[in-house]
Amino acid sequence: MSSGRMEIKNSTGHVVTLDEAAMTISIGDEQGDTIVFDAKNRTLTLDVRNGVAITVAGGTVSINAPAGVTIRSDALRLEGASIVAAGTNLSLEGTSVMLGDSAAVRLVREELIDLYNGHRHLDASSVLTGQPTQQASKSTCCTSKARGS
Repeated sequence: MSSGRMEIKNSTGHVVTLDEAAMTISIGDEQGDTIVFDAKNRTLTLDVRNGVAITVAGGTVSINAPAGVTIRSDALRLEGASIVAAGTNLSLEGTSVMLGDSAAVRLVREELIDLYNGHRHLDASSVLTGQPTQQASKSTCCTSKARGS
């Protein structure tokens, strides 16, 4: 391995590339589907062609999946000092959705002010209907305790 790069190709067209200078190991096929482990940058890229990657850097794990991420589990728990869920269309679905006693609840949409004020206008499917009875002065309204505490 004097050049610092070695390729091994098997009968199915898969190629394993060891690049000593770049400190990478690549496993792929002729169509461009590749898994790359980059030891120098501590990254694992799962699908180069479609931009899917798992990156570990300085204790932070990032997942990039342009088409979306699905996690299937009988029990999923997210823990952290700061957890942010953001999106154009964000929904929580379940038989029961609870916020803990110490939760700080931000009501971002004026349509949710009814819930903040304790006025519940729900249809048979538990979908919020009607208009707010109080208008917010800003688009964000906060409370220091979760509703029902």
